[in-house]
Amino acid sequence: MKTQIAIKLAIKFEKISTENQILQKEYKLYKALQCIYGIPKIYFFGRSGINNILVRELLDIFIPGSFRASNFKFPLLMTINLVYNMILLIESIHNKGYIHGRLMSSHFLFGLGENNNKIYLVSFGLSSLYIDPKTNLHIENKEVQNLIFLYVLALLINN
Repeated sequence: MKTQIAIKLAIKFEKISTENQILQKEYKLYKALQCIYGIPKIYFFGRSGINNILVRELLDIFIPGSFRASNFKFPLLMTINLVYNMILLIESIHNKGYIHGRLMSSHFLFGLGENNNKIYLVSFGLSSLYIDPKTNLHIENKEVQNLIFLYVLALLINN
């Protein structure tokens, strides 16, 4: 008798014809960070028809949504715990030599089910290495300045 396990998934699509494809880059970064507590599991990346597809673990509500749902009141201990875990997650990513590239509260989500107290970070499409893995030195400011430009551009487009 075979046992079946139901897994809830999030699926992200990107048209292959998109000029600046970021889904494959995001997939590679997720894979590089899989050992970090708070990075969602990645199940698949590939192409289907006219789309790139990224399949990852489904997460629950993002932190600002949860804050609104709780009538804009989190208990003090919960707030301290959230901030502490968010900082640990960002620090773990930085320790691997990456910067998120578009860090915002809506990219922090709660887990589902037994992981409902766990904080996750998503949306790594604008992430980048800031430490050269070969030399262990900070990457030149020129590349970081380009990343800052992309971040500002993304903000302008989304607002």
